[in-house]
Amino acid sequence: MISGLRRRIPPGIAESLFFIGPGLILAVEASGESGITELIGVGFEYGFALFWVIVAALIFKFAFTNGIARYTVATGTSIFDGLRTIPGPKNWEVSFIAIIYLFEMVGFGGIALFAGGLFAKVVPVVEPAAYAFALLIFILLVLWKNSYERLEHVIIIISVVMFVGLAVLIFAMPFPLDSIAHGCIPSIPDGALIETMALLGVVGSGLNLLLYSLWLHEKVGDRHGEAYFASHMKSVNLDLGLAFLIVGVVALIFMTLGFWGFVHEHLTEVGAVALTETLSTTFSKVPGGMNTVLFLAFIILTGSLISGMDGRARAVSSVVSRASATRFDERALYRIVLIIFAGIITVGILSGETTSLIRAVAAVSSVMFGMLGFMLIYIDRRLPAYARGSSLWVLTVGSGSILFLGIALITEQSILTFGLPLMEHVAVVAILLYAFTKTSLFERLVTGMGTLEDRGWMILTFGALSLYGIYRGILYNGVIIDFADLGPMVAGILGGPVVGGCVGLIAALFRLSEGGLGAAGGAASAICAGIIAAYAARMFRNHLTHWRLIGLACGVEFLHVFVFIPLFAGGWDSLEMWHIIRETYLPMAVANALGLVLFLIILRERGYDMLEHSEYLSLKRRRNKGMIEDIPEDPDGNL
Repeated sequence: MISGLRRRIPPGIAESLFFIGPGLILAVEASGESGITELIGVGFEYGFALFWVIVAALIFKFAFTNGIARYTVATGTSIFDGLRTIPGPKNWEVSFIAIIYLFEMVGFGGIALFAGGLFAKVVPVVEPAAYAFALLIFILLVLWKNSYERLEHVIIIISVVMFVGLAVLIFAMPFPLDSIAHGCIPSIPDGALIETMALLGVVGSGLNLLLYSLWLHEKVGDRHGEAYFASHMKSVNLDLGLAFLIVGVVALIFMTLGFWGFVHEHLTEVGAVALTETLSTTFSKVPGGMNTVLFLAFIILTGSLISGMDGRARAVSSVVSRASATRFDERALYRIVLIIFAGIITVGILSGETTSLIRAVAAVSSVMFGMLGFMLIYIDRRLPAYARGSSLWVLTVGSGSILFLGIALITEQSILTFGLPLMEHVAVVAILLYAFTKTSLFERLVTGMGTLEDRGWMILTFGALSLYGIYRGILYNGVIIDFADLGPMVAGILGGPVVGGCVGLIAALFRLSEGGLGAAGGAASAICAGIIAAYAARMFRNHLTHWRLIGLACGVEFLHVFVFIPLFAGGWDSLEMWHIIRETYLPMAVANALGLVLFLIILRERGYDMLEHSEYLSLKRRRNKGMIEDIPEDPDGNL
């Protein structure tokens, strides 16, 4: 569609239009995820007093996306390839982002249901959920072919409808220019700090800005280099500027809708009646009246769902195909990911309570987005000189990332209140673990020569560490936020399911003696943690990696917080229980994951990089003694 249009217009303009597709997709996607309800709510509560926040957020996010675009045009690869160069465990950044994208689909279920509710007000034929499912089926049909061109064409059609609707509203709606100008002066009204932080996060979206690189790469292909960069980067920046201008206009319109409600609330009865009549007259000039506004919001959300699912599916399939060997090509992986997304969205539509999970994912996503700015600066400094950002760009992205990371930590208070103290205590445990690895007991256990007495000492040692994890926990509404599961997990990995289970039993008995709402759930979790960790290590053939241990910790704590505590404390149907889940899961998962990662670092520092071979060493000794004949093949071919 765009290529046909480009042939009919002057070459200079046509060159600029070449990159308009990725920018339009980003604009539609970011507009829908920029918090329509939050913008209306902020406008209703504070008028235009926080309009400066929108401007500041868009400036930072334009700079952020500019860095992504420069990397893509200069290297001919997506930013996800660049993130793999960040120091640390292999693929940790892209894997973490892919997991967040996966969990964000629960929120997409809420967006689909909200969009269905808007359409149900315009065409009240069936329930909102039915429209939401119809919308999901339509999106799958659009995306199933994994065709960027089809995506671009659909988004252009949506954009045209969106632009017409926006133009009608702009010409019909009264915009108080004085109030808007006043709102450009930074100030925070009393009690508006949380709303200010939330607005900084939602306007222009967050982690999904990385998706622009995937769409831009589809357009650019493998073309890159200094000459290509010099001739095309201006067009890319123009495309980005247009995209964020559209996002800003959409944000302004929905904040203005909230503003008139704010004015209505603060007028006298006579003034409120007059304003209502004025607004009614205004919307009567719009064909379809308020239904047009509702339909416009539905179109924006539909475009956001289409582009958001496509970009995230491309990202996840790309990460999976590059991070591990698979018999599926990227197109097949893309379709598999779409099906998984559709399943999660379906759960989100049908579920009555997903708010806690959405908030937890949003909290982790916000922290990751704050960290990404520093990663982007690191990647940018490794680009050729012609493609690097200016000092102003580094200052903008660096200061913005510090601000966003601080906001994420302050907003998600459980990380500061519970997570940091737990991590301090985990550091103490790490020192004790390091001392343990210096003992002959550890040497015998890790090489498969441990006796029954050795295992008994191990149970007592790690049982004591588990008691320390409970003792140093933080009491919250009857639940102790602790890292008691760390001891059983490490014991299970080193000593097997019996050792891990016995260590968990020691922790369980102590936790039951402490009492409280989460006592039984914590006890069950401690026992299961040791057993699950042991069998997980066997499943991995004791090949331990950072990501496997992080996944193990998150999975065990999911059972602890989402399953065992509600199961033994009266169920999942109370608001108080969901509040406990929201406050406790993240700090406990982070603390236990940190402990396991430190454990692996200590093992490697002590020279046990090949811990995965301990089972095979034991089998070799048994074979040499004539105890067994058949030995499983070593995955590295060493037996």
